[in-house]
Amino acid sequence: MPGDLRAALAARMPDYSVPSAIVVLDRLPLNGEREGGPRRTGLRRRVRGRT
Repeated sequence: MPGDLRAALAARMPDYSVPSAIVVLDRLPLNGEREGGPRRTGLRRRVRGRT
């Protein structure tokens, strides 16, 4: 399937726009979910010393 998709895209798009890799997922991850539990990010860091 990825080969067919890549060929179809190559027929309609310039070479530099065709992805070099296509990954087929069984389902889309939600809310940063991955194997091993949710992903932790540094977005909630506290900034101390600021008023």
